[in-house]
Amino acid sequence: MNIKINYTNMFNAYICIDPSMWYDKEQFLKVTAQKLSAQKYNGTKLLLGIANTLPEKMSVEKMKKDTSIDTRHVRSFSAVAKSIKNNAKNGLKYASKYYADDDHGSVPLNREYDELRFIFGWHRVKLDQANFMEPGMSILKKLEQHYQTVSKEFGYKVSPTESQVNGLGHNALSLSHYDKAAALFEMNIANYPTSGNVYDSYGDLLVAKKDTLNAIANFQKAYNITKSADTKLTLDQLQGKSTFVLTLTDMEKYIGVFEFETVPVTASIIIKDKALWISAPGQGDSEPVPFSADAFTLKGVPATK
Repeated sequence: MNIKINYTNMFNAYICIDPSMWYDKEQFLKVTAQKLSAQKYNGTKLLLGIANTLPEKMSVEKMKKDTSIDTRHVRSFSAVAKSIKNNAKNGLKYASKYYADDDHGSVPLNREYDELRFIFGWHRVKLDQANFMEPGMSILKKLEQHYQTVSKEFGYKVSPTESQVNGLGHNALSLSHYDKAAALFEMNIANYPTSGNVYDSYGDLLVAKKDTLNAIANFQKAYNITKSADTKLTLDQLQGKSTFVLTLTDMEKYIGVFEFETVPVTASIIIKDKALWISAPGQGDSEPVPFSADAFTLKGVPATK
């Protein structure tokens, strides 16, 4: 509260949790009231959390008529609210909440959460089922409008995350909503032009549309960035080049438990969905992609043997 009244625009929001406004025989309260009247706050926010420090059996209504030292802490907040109400033209955005079930020590846990939700109420993008399932472009308009708001609030450009848009694009692709998928993947290319994944995903769409020539061009861009064996395999297949493929009988030769020489990790290899899968504690499952009978990389990972 002291920072708010003396450094009015240092931050765009100030969180005050059960401050002692009565301090120094209410001198701080008087100074606060005076500065609320004399200064401009330019749309900054003041968020006040009030704990229940009243004596047992003392209600808020009874407190309003009480003048004892036992209620001065909570009573002082009424004076703060009155000062703010009387100076509504100073540009201050104010919100408060009384926590009847919390004392001075416990109120921060709940209040900090509530205040951050209030301050960043604009941060969560709100999409509904229709945005996911319909072939139209409503989801792009929502994303563009939402991130314009986020950028304005933060004071610098903020784009949707690559993974978020990539997931939405692949969802549209799975529903054969090709125009929608294209628009989403193109949004990612514009925002993340140095990521191989954005070209790889766009290539998936072009393959689905049977646009082989442009698919090859995008997978080539992806490969130039990532050097992924998985992407190279796709390129070779699209270009009609021979690729090394393991039969189910070949795969059975690799089933087992293996220990690495360079790191203390034990990995298990199994066959699942007609493909080899390798798992290690704490590492999750990955699909090995063969270069040859004795050389593999992991699907989606830059080429390493």
